[in-house]
Amino acid sequence: MCGTHPVWKKLMLMGIMWMLMQLLSLVPAQAKTIQFWTMNTQPQQIEAFKQLLAQFEQQNPDIKVEVQQVPWNGYKEKFLTAFQGGSPPDVSQMGTTKMAFFAGIGALLPLDDLVHGSGLRDKMFTNTWDACTYDKRVYGVPWIVDTRIVVYRKDWFQELGLPLPTDGWTWDDFLRAAQKINGNGRFGFAGPMSLDNRVLHNFSMLLGQNGGHFLDKTGKKAIFNSPAGIEALEFYTGLLTKHHVAPPGVINYSRTDEIKLFAAGKVGMSWQSPNDIMSIIVQAPDLKDKLGFVVTPMKKQKAGFLGGSDLVIWKSPHTDVEAAAKLIAFLASHEGQTKYCSEAQFLPARKDAYDDPLFSSDIYRVCTQELQYARDFPNIIQWSQIEDLIKVAVNKTAARITSAKQALDEAVRSADEALQR
Repeated sequence: MCGTHPVWKKLMLMGIMWMLMQLLSLVPAQAKTIQFWTMNTQPQQIEAFKQLLAQFEQQNPDIKVEVQQVPWNGYKEKFLTAFQGGSPPDVSQMGTTKMAFFAGIGALLPLDDLVHGSGLRDKMFTNTWDACTYDKRVYGVPWIVDTRIVVYRKDWFQELGLPLPTDGWTWDDFLRAAQKINGNGRFGFAGPMSLDNRVLHNFSMLLGQNGGHFLDKTGKKAIFNSPAGIEALEFYTGLLTKHHVAPPGVINYSRTDEIKLFAAGKVGMSWQSPNDIMSIIVQAPDLKDKLGFVVTPMKKQKAGFLGGSDLVIWKSPHTDVEAAAKLIAFLASHEGQTKYCSEAQFLPARKDAYDDPLFSSDIYRVCTQELQYARDFPNIIQWSQIEDLIKVAVNKTAARITSAKQALDEAVRSADEALQR
């Protein structure tokens, strides 16, 4: 019979194979899964990121992103353990002060080609690239910037006949306002003087405003115990120990504590980020129309704190570099920046994001003013050790364990030892 002829058998086999191929073409290809680790763990941040990733996955159906939340406290150790164990994420958020450390130990992939080929360099605030660059190579893409502005009780200023603060106000103006507000269950100012990271941010601002620096021009010697550094530390801790305009608890305060105290109607002025200001308003909605916002006061010059987060790709045999690069490009895009940062109450790293009406409020307007003078921390491997020394120095001074000069001299000695290693 013809059905058993070898030619017919061959034709039947080819027909079956063709039908199988057609059926397989109808089955969607399995998406690649990449891991993203983030320290943005507040509910509104998680929800905003979830919505943003849904949009990315819709545009890139061959990529699925699994997200893991990592607390800010101890994230360096968690990342280091994962890298040393051979299981880092494909992509992650990275605090600016840890970029040099992880780039220096070879944990991150250089992103020069991605940056130069995308035109991203000109899109971001110029000073945000400093933290992303190590040994003349780019290891990160700026994602979120962070700074501090003064949030104050506008209604209290008006009630007390105080002039509303303006751009160019000084440390003396700030202190006079704090003293006038202080009393009758109110504190003029609240800011942590504990071992919280905010301590470092606040000291950094004041050091810059007084014309001081952390390191000399060689980057090999610590100089934050200069007269400018000592005066900055004395001014900050003196708000508690000398002028008594800050609550005694600040020597143990965290970020959460100062926000709660402000929301409770106990504080007249504080240095906060947009995200923290939103936390205050969420906790105390009735304060929304009673708040004012202004740049931080100056001493010898204007200066602000510059921090934030970058996007990095981890060096691992398991990393899907192509998919990771696509995710970073999307998160750093105008669309990705405006959508996520507006909903999570962050400051975008992209300059053109601020043209969007979503960032037209007084809070963002003042933040962009502050960012013009903001300075990042030194981009060196040893910075993680040095910043801990500074926090201890601030805390010991605030707790009256030692003087500002003694505390900073001790910190500088240990910092110089670290810099020589």
